[in-house]
Amino acid sequence: MRTIWKFKIPLEDEPMVSMPEGAEVLHVGVQGGALVAWASVDTRAKPTPHRFQVVGTGDPLPDRLGFHAGSAQMGRFVWHVFWSPEESDHGN
Repeated sequence: MRTIWKFKIPLEDEPMVSMPEGAEVLHVGVQGGALVAWASVDTRAKPTPHRFQVVGTGDPLPDRLGFHAGSAQMGRFVWHVFWSPEESDHGN
């Protein structure tokens, strides 16, 4: 079954977030003071690490970026969130 789930994104440069395999990020925003992403997921799919990149306005962009998932304002900061589906350490 496909549905929409919410995932908290840690305020780190490159947080890894466990999401079902094949998840598709739909929106990024702030809820309850936390940076979150809403994604369309298959509830039967196995959890897989997904790499996010969180970049503040004015900060240097990494050389390699994933898809732009969205931007969100938290107080005086605006975070730009990029997402790379199903990027894991591949067993490392």
